[in-house]
Amino acid sequence: MKIMNINLIKNIEYAELLSQPENSKLSKLILKKLKSLPDYEVKQNNFFIECISTKNIMKEQGWKIHISASNNNYIHILKEVIRIIVPLNVSFKWVSIKNRNIMLTKDFLREQAGKFITIYPQNNIQFQVLCRIFQKKLRQYSGVPILTDKSIGNVISIRYGGFKKILDYDNEGDGIYCIRDTNKKLVYDRREIGIYKPEWITENFVKPLNNLYPKQKSKLLEQYNFKNALQFTNYGGVYEAIQKKDNLHVVIKEAKKYFGGNIFNNSFPKDVRSIRRNEYLILQKISLINATPKPISYFKEKSGDYLVEKYVSGDLLRTLRLENPLYYPNATEDEYNQYLKKLSHIFLDLYFKINKINKNGIILNDLTPNNIIVDLKTNSAKIIDLESSVDLSCEKPTYPLFVTPGYSEYFYSKKLSTNDDFSWVMCLIDMLIARAQLLNINIKLIIQSLEFCREIQDSWAQLCTHLILYLEHYKNNSKTQNCIKEILSDLNKEIQIYG
Repeated sequence: MKIMNINLIKNIEYAELLSQPENSKLSKLILKKLKSLPDYEVKQNNFFIECISTKNIMKEQGWKIHISASNNNYIHILKEVIRIIVPLNVSFKWVSIKNRNIMLTKDFLREQAGKFITIYPQNNIQFQVLCRIFQKKLRQYSGVPILTDKSIGNVISIRYGGFKKILDYDNEGDGIYCIRDTNKKLVYDRREIGIYKPEWITENFVKPLNNLYPKQKSKLLEQYNFKNALQFTNYGGVYEAIQKKDNLHVVIKEAKKYFGGNIFNNSFPKDVRSIRRNEYLILQKISLINATPKPISYFKEKSGDYLVEKYVSGDLLRTLRLENPLYYPNATEDEYNQYLKKLSHIFLDLYFKINKINKNGIILNDLTPNNIIVDLKTNSAKIIDLESSVDLSCEKPTYPLFVTPGYSEYFYSKKLSTNDDFSWVMCLIDMLIARAQLLNINIKLIIQSLEFCREIQDSWAQLCTHLILYLEHYKNNSKTQNCIKEILSDLNKEIQIYG
């Protein structure tokens, strides 16, 4: 069987196509030409374009090669890979241009992210040769890291798994992807982060070319001990760590290079790093207000950017909902009063901190109970997520603004001027009513819930009335400002009455 002969491309028209400069129609031209090749069956499903060789029967399983890319170099890499594998009749699949952007989004499956091209070698010898060729031909490119694989180059990684779909079923009747072990028994094909081969497969002999990819020391690892992973998305992780030099407790926010897709085309850089850099600059500007985490440092590494900020102890505001007496049928009047007193302290503190931030020319733009930390001993609050904040003293932001439906006026009006007041009010309402996620963007249903609260508890009636008035006039700036004053007055009265 053929292993490799790059000179087998004899179709001049095909070769000329692959040498054309990139343009918006090139992907369709490549697809059209692949469909015309006699030795391939091309299928276009919802996500992948599968190019299956009709001359070489594809195995059930084995070592596969994944080729990654970035938003800017995907077509170049695709052309280079096709040049190499099509003459050999190697089966492969690739992600369409449209779906490439989906793969770069925040919530796409992390186990699949970056697998733009999947190649199915016919045997282990061809697998090794292809790996070596890709290592040399693609060495100048960089792309999204693939977490389930073993990396052997900037955009090249490998894993052992299924080539064809082999399904078994678990105890609940759900289908699971399988491969066969040494006894031909079906076992789970574990497509998990950090697992690139089953236990019975010995380590493959394809190694990274160390002379091509020199190791670089990570400043981050040199200066910090990582304690815990708080959150993971394709845009990057959020980690709890200790600064080695002084044992300072910190949070490290990662922004992965290349993730984000076309929504970052007007940003610099053209990926999620742009919003992380913006967050760091804004944290520096308002650090003296003591309303946000203190920025410590900012690292730019090969894999992406890292914002280091001082750890803020406390509880997320959303956890306070569990103390809401509305959830408990036997709650006493005193419990209603004490809960509202606690909310009054927290939201007055929060309002005046937001006001100071706004006076510094910063609009937070995405304030929710998920990004407010509360110290329940002092009833003080801090805002921990500023990636969508805007500095009004700078030029109009070119990076995308991510807001939470139901908490941001920007979602309704596309204006930023009074957005933080709206978010503050919606967070307060969230603490008073049992607000299901589906009701978040329905103002009428929220008003109905507040009317219910007003009837349930007399001590909440006046506050609920002013919140209802705010929602009824939230598009009228002068009226909403009067409502805000009334709401603040209500909260102050609660503190005066109940201490």
